[in-house]
Amino acid sequence: MKCAARRSLQYFSKIDLCGSYHQTRVFADDCHKTAFRTHYGSYEYTAMRFGLINAPSTFLLTMNEVFRDLLDKCVIIYLDDILIYSTTREHHLKDLEAVFKRMQKNCLIATGFKCKFFKPKLEFWGHVISTEGVKIDPRKIRAIQEWRPPTNLKELQSFFGFVNFVRWFIPNMAG
Repeated sequence: MKCAARRSLQYFSKIDLCGSYHQTRVFADDCHKTAFRTHYGSYEYTAMRFGLINAPSTFLLTMNEVFRDLLDKCVIIYLDDILIYSTTREHHLKDLEAVFKRMQKNCLIATGFKCKFFKPKLEFWGHVISTEGVKIDPRKIRAIQEWRPPTNLKELQSFFGFVNFVRWFIPNMAG
């Protein structure tokens, strides 16, 4: 996120990938590992499915490979969301074109209604990214302020996990 925090940035776009894991092929030699049986017969997945233990890391590795030369220059990837940031409209158009070419080459499909383009401000995974920098989403601050005091260990761990997510925005907070 630090790359997108530069105040010189003027344009932001967000692309949401449709059925992200399903766009990732399983190697033919590994399909048997996804097999399941029903009363209609046995089946194997040829595309990654949600719920596989290594699905998130495998998908992220794939995305990092696809966008390697754009990462931290004009692109941030978080799971199935792509954030594109630029200093000028012209640069943003070129950056979007570079992203779309890689998506097309790798058969990645976007969820159109979830995408946002050429915005001076947008929400990205709990952060508000704008020409003023990166801030925590006000809803997250409100959630912390309204959090009921934990009464057991599980509730305390949940609270610490949530606060840890926003630690960069809390002065003197240790990670």
